Amino acid sequence: MLKPSSMAKVVAASVILSASSAVLAGDAYMGASIGLADYEEKWQDLDLSDEVIAVDSTLTTVNIRVGKEISPYFAAEVRLGAGLGHDQIDVDGIETIAEMSVREIYGAYIRGGYPVAEGYFPYLVVGYTQSTFKAELGGVSFGVGLDIDVGSDITANFEYMDYFDTVGVQVTGFTLGVAKSF
Repeated sequence: MLKPSSMAKVVAASVILSASSAVLAGDAYMGASIGLADYEEKWQDLDLSDEVIAVDSTLTTVNIRVGKEISPYFAAEVRLGAGLGHDQIDVDGIETIAEMSVREIYGAYIRGGYPVAEGYFPYLVVGYTQSTFKAELGGVSFGVGLDIDVGSDITANFEYMDYFDTVGVQVTGFTLGVAKSF
């Protein structure tokens, strides 16, 4: 039997997949990207000193996104991603043998931008991201990116996101991807 949190994830995935078929009718797009996310966690030492311990790891992710243009300048999209293997953890800048990975990362976003030249569309993105590492974390997300037309209905994408900063954990990252318009 599924735990309540797992059942909620299955329901959310089902809604996203069923909604994606409706989204893919006109002015819609679907894309994939690979990303590097920087996981940073800070906490106070257990001996109650003023010393802060920093835990850091660079995590590799693969992501899909499905979106729908609301107007020529705005779009709504959902994204779903997962980690690629395990990445090393550094504690106060010292490499350790400990590892972590992204189990899943998903969210809903609004993108707004304006074409600055033929085939170049810089944009801002804001939304909400939820992610599971060793615990489930989430928060308000924002970022900036650039879509570049590279062919008929195909764009390349470069983006920086501040996924969330909550309970002492901050996750930021860059992604590079491609998308196909329908």
